[in-house]
Amino acid sequence: MAFDAETGKEIWRVDRSGRTCWSSPLVWKNHLRTELVVCGSGNVVGYDLDSGTVLWRLNGVGGSFSASPASDAKRIYFGNSGPGRSGPLVALNAGASGELSLDSPKSDRGIAWVQKKSGPGLASPVSDGQIVYVTGRGILNAYDAATGKRVYRTRLNGASSVASSPWIAGRQLFVLGGGGRTSVIRTGPEFQLIRTNSVKGLFWSTPSIAGAQTRFYVAVIRSSVSGQLEAVRDRADEAARSGNVGDG
Repeated sequence: MAFDAETGKEIWRVDRSGRTCWSSPLVWKNHLRTELVVCGSGNVVGYDLDSGTVLWRLNGVGGSFSASPASDAKRIYFGNSGPGRSGPLVALNAGASGELSLDSPKSDRGIAWVQKKSGPGLASPVSDGQIVYVTGRGILNAYDAATGKRVYRTRLNGASSVASSPWIAGRQLFVLGGGGRTSVIRTGPEFQLIRTNSVKGLFWSTPSIAGAQTRFYVAVIRSSVSGQLEAVRDRADEAARSGNVGDG
């Protein structure tokens, strides 16, 4: 359903076949158009933002989604995995149309690439347009955004579980582990750890980011007995320019 943000009036409503979904929809502004992408049980669908008309539908996607899609100007990336099941990581090209299927990905021009058994679990992927990053079970995987080739795979020390979604600020990737340790990594095809920051607590939710070009603040609900709100400041760009590695 789509509603007018000012009046609350319903603009359009579309029935969906896949009823189960835990991931958030994504408004994808690509270089051709702006559309709404919704992951469901068994399929992923792109809708026209103004009318709700189905632009494309990818069928053959097993399981229900927890992770939301990631996107850049050229492609959108999504997938799902769960306990005892590893689904694919899929990239679709901007401008995709019609019925698409994972049963014959090479024959569908709308499908850019598929990486089997590489789909995200709880944490959503993130892309800077060059590399797609996927986290899970303390592992960080990086894939070439254009080809889907994995460029590196590494274990993040102190992050045995990652439920919150990673984020990118400037040329830095941030991964918050469940134990409160944030790994700050240089974006690019090679793994380069810049520094780590630690906050006590158990973290499952994705941080809320705010700030200027050289500083930003991370506010997270701490999943502990106190349930307190924690604010963390990280001097991202200054450290990046100086090349310093250490606790922020």
